[in-house]
Amino acid sequence: MLFNSVQYLVFAPLVIFLYFKLPSKFQKYWLLAVSLYFYAIFKIPFLLLLIYSIVLTYCAVKWMDSVHSKFIKLLFLNVAVWGNLFLLYVFKYLDFSIHAWNLFTNSKPCEPSYVFSTGAILPMGISFFTLQAISYAVDVYRGTVPRAKNLFQFGLFLSFFPQLVAGPIIRAQDMLHQFLESYTFKKENLLPGIRQLSWGLYKKTFVADPISIAIDPIFSNPGVYDSISLMMAAFLFSFQIYCDFSGYSDVAIGTGRILGYSIPENFARPFLSQTITELWRRWHISFSSWLRDYIYISLGGNRVSVFRAYFNVFITTFVSGIWHGADWNFIIWGACHALVMVLERFIFLFPS
Repeated sequence: MLFNSVQYLVFAPLVIFLYFKLPSKFQKYWLLAVSLYFYAIFKIPFLLLLIYSIVLTYCAVKWMDSVHSKFIKLLFLNVAVWGNLFLLYVFKYLDFSIHAWNLFTNSKPCEPSYVFSTGAILPMGISFFTLQAISYAVDVYRGTVPRAKNLFQFGLFLSFFPQLVAGPIIRAQDMLHQFLESYTFKKENLLPGIRQLSWGLYKKTFVADPISIAIDPIFSNPGVYDSISLMMAAFLFSFQIYCDFSGYSDVAIGTGRILGYSIPENFARPFLSQTITELWRRWHISFSSWLRDYIYISLGGNRVSVFRAYFNVFITTFVSGIWHGADWNFIIWGACHALVMVLERFIFLFPS
């Protein structure tokens, strides 16, 4: 069920209407049920993966929080983190790893060294909810947030349907407590929510999709087009991906706002940025801040030597490229962005 589909335009109002009609003690159960149903619509087996992430992370963090031994705490943290990374790897990166192995070993299907791909389908939203689960586990381990009170609260935190399949990647410190509260209908949330939801649908349906229709043939067969067409297609693609992605975020934030939930903004006029570094601070903010807090800072951040800090920037940005897709073009894209960001940091050491 895509956000710009007729089904969603029926589903969301029905969910919202019944949510406010139910007694407050049943509201959270209703939201959890419809969120799981929303995800099951894509493919029912995918729901088992989401439930796996919910149960694994909740139980590991609960046990981690109940012991005093630092070693045991770290052990349970690793269960939560690597359990989610394993899920992400199997369904997003395993086939790419197999392809890379066969490529570098020059193996043929008839040779013993050849490994056949699994043909696994990438589940919707797996790149988002696994990172969300990891951030929750790390935050509880660091002591920056309390753990979820119960499985229903955490299940709703990880499966909340407005942002489940396309973000933003919500943090426990921003949202977890909201899933314990009850909400009554407020008119002051309705119009801003509808406005942002409508703006997101407009960007996705009337800007991103028409641009995609126009430029997809060029990218599919670039050899038959001149250089002007190729440059124009590349230029328009930037706006297409922005309107597509930010449109989904706006729909999620708007839907959440109507329900009474405050989901953080995910884009801040990124094309007004003056540097690539600033662009990443404004683009997909929930993901770039996740990279900063759980990879860059974990590697040492700026609290190390200058060249080690460059290395940390490179690794963090390189990971962002891999996260966007399991393909060589994303690896190259991530490496290029990483090199530019390192170069920017080096240049800024010598202000004019």
